[in-house]
Amino acid sequence: MTMTTPLFRLLPAFILACALAMIGWQSSAHAQIAVMVNGEPITNYDIDQRSKLVFLSTKKLPDRQQVIDELIDEKVKIREGKKFGVDPSATDVDQSYTSMSSRMRITGEQLTKSLETRAFDPTR
Repeated sequence: MTMTTPLFRLLPAFILACALAMIGWQSSAHAQIAVMVNGEPITNYDIDQRSKLVFLSTKKLPDRQQVIDELIDEKVKIREGKKFGVDPSATDVDQSYTSMSSRMRITGEQLTKSLETRAFDPTR
């Protein structure tokens, strides 16, 4: 009887702690998703990364809503392209990246390092 009494007293605190942990976990998971487009998420991280890229290329900080609209448009275009069989391969993406770096008169590795020094993740 004395063994169950302390456990019985701890049970409400344990249940409360579990509930708070679940609420915290759920709110942090939902906080990352900013927009859903046809079942595909656009996260705050995606928005931040795109904002950094736009700033690096234009030297102007873009409006958050403009960045979100651009990302939504891209999701829709990609989905429509896949409907018609347009699905770029990893090689296509790599060629575009290399082409972009050559227009900047640097190598792909130099472009990657340059982006990484500015807290931009080029692999994302």
